[in-house]
This record gives sequence, structure tokens and C-alpha cells, in this order.
Amino acid sequence: MPPSSCVSHPSEDDPAWTIDRSHEIYSNGFFRLRHDECSLANAPGVRADWFVLELPDCVSVVPLTDDGRIVLIEQYRHGVGDWVLECPGGSIDASDPDAAAAARRELFEETGYAASDIIELGASARDPGSQSTRVHTFLARDCRLVGKPSPESFEAIRLRLVTREQLGELINAGANFDAATLASLMRALALAPRAAN
Repeated sequence: MPPSSCVSHPSEDDPAWTIDRSHEIYSNGFFRLRHDECSLANAPGVRADWFVLELPDCVSVVPLTDDGRIVLIEQYRHGVGDWVLECPGGSIDASDPDAAAAARRELFEETGYAASDIIELGASARDPGSQSTRVHTFLARDCRLVGKPSPESFEAIRLRLVTREQLGELINAGANFDAATLASLMRALALAPRAAN
């Protein structure tokens, strides 16, 4: 069955979809792919088959060191067959008490850094056309290297510390950034400048 958050009761002017039927195509304990047969609520004759990938929510952490540098990672991503610049982050596990705990855990696992203070800046949909996932962005302040990174066995990760000026140069040069990372950096460095200082 589709999650209740997908079911809406639109007004006459709202072009929201109605899910007429839904069934699971595949599930492996981490993600679930479902097929929804949809129609427009205000035009039932307009129908479409839609496929939705359900994944756990995740965190994206913008870590700032006490000297103002940003701790990024370069991670090999098999889907694109290339190294991608990212903020540390990952899925919120069932064992995490909350998203903030997941952010602290992922920050340490992927970088070896810990923050004196961590602030949630908001959440956004990763790919709202085909995924259920929301990315929770955190600003981690006064980060210090406190241990050795311990990424998962299949994760190939390189650490990269940059200044804000260098970050701007990388973005302007078209460096290979993950889209969720760019959104997180914008939240942390542009939409919340006071918190980032």
C-alpha cells in the first residue's frame, strides 16, 4: 500500500494525483520500488503509471573547522562511474535516535571529525519526481579531527578541506558536486550566514 502521505484530497483547482492502485515491484530491506497507477483527481480520465523508489531519509552535514574551512569528501559513486564531491552524510539508520545523531555518526565515520555544535537547517526532497527520500541538512561548527575515519567496506572516500573561496572556485569551475551537497552548502553558507559564522 502507498504511504498515507501520498494520498491527498485536492480541491477543484488542485492538480494533485489520486493513487488508484499500488503494488510492490521489489524490496531488499534497504529500498523498495513500487508501481502506482495514478489519475488526476480533477480529471480522472487522465491516467499514468508511476514508479517510486522508497529509501530512508538521509542527512547531509556541512562541517566547518574552527579556522573556517569546510570538510568535504570525494566519494566514488558507481551510478555515475566517477568521483563526486560531497558533504559527509548518509541514511538515517533505525538505530539512530534522531537525525542529529545520524549526522554526528556519519560525520565521524566518513571524516574522523567531530563537532562541538550541530544545527539542523531544514530538509528537502532529494528527487521528488521518483523518490520518497528527504535530505536533512545540518551545520556542524567547530569541527576537529578526533579519530580515524571508518567508512563502510564498500565506500571509497578521500578527504578534502576547502576554504569558502576555494569552494566558490570549485563550483564556478564545474567541479563534480552531488546535487544534495550543493543544496546543503547553500542552506548553510547562504541561507544561514549567521549560524555559519
